Amino acid sequence: MILSVKPDVHFNCIPSRILYQSIRDGFEQAGLASGDELMSLMAQLQEIHDARYENMRRKHRPTHLVFSLPAMKRFMQTGVLTDQFFIQRAYTPQERREIIRDLWQQAQENPFFQIHFLRDEEKELHNEMTFYENKGVLLLDAYTGYDLYEDHSEALITLPAFVESFHKFFMEQLLTRMVMPQAEGLAELEKLYLEMKV
Repeated sequence: MILSVKPDVHFNCIPSRILYQSIRDGFEQAGLASGDELMSLMAQLQEIHDARYENMRRKHRPTHLVFSLPAMKRFMQTGVLTDQFFIQRAYTPQERREIIRDLWQQAQENPFFQIHFLRDEEKELHNEMTFYENKGVLLLDAYTGYDLYEDHSEALITLPAFVESFHKFFMEQLLTRMVMPQAEGLAELEKLYLEMKV
């Protein structure tokens, strides 16, 4: 089970063909890696990412992703996620449409995968919180580039009482009182896709 509160799309929800191109272009533009060196790094990333992406799509345990609609709209305008890796280039308009379409289709077809939007009064998120069943709760600043030489930090809290409290809050408070109805949220997601100009 994965329960997550985050302003916008998780990178593990981004199809491989889109994620790799964005990272590869970013590395090349920054002059940090090229040729065989870059392809070796990309092969390692692909193996890890593909396993996570397929697990998310095929596992028979619930995944609940809670997003902020204003943050998702900002992503659709800029192509930059709140926690985009500092070495990535922005996603193109076509890539943004594909990312949103993929999320929408997954939420329509997979009963274990659910997307929610916070209600209007719950707009801004400054932290990202993800519950990983039997592991703990990961906490980090929602606005980060994951540059360990800058100000990125994160913590995995495994204290059973905290993990249990977060799980209870998420299921009994967040999902019942603080998010839009499911149909309304999916309609907003579809609207983001349809309004994106390419």
